[in-house]
Amino acid sequence: LMYNATTNNDYDSFKQKISDKISDKGELNFLISSIKSNTVVSLYNNGLKNESKYLLTLIDDFCEKYKFPVCKEYDYIRNE
Repeated sequence: LMYNATTNNDYDSFKQKISDKISDKGELNFLISSIKSNTVVSLYNNGLKNESKYLLTLIDDFCEKYKFPVCKEYDYIRNE
């Protein structure tokens, strides 16, 4: 998944795009594609920390809901 949020001013738009993606794909497919695409890290590395943490929160919530293990590779983002 790639998202076009370019600044933190686009945060509300970003959240709406995520909501639309979840509605279109379903939670489980969204979860899997978000993890595979490494979007959390890409957002974080591009300075979009709020967006990264928002997406990571959703991923963590869906992992818990669907009994998937938490993605440990994101710990440095969680702990910031």
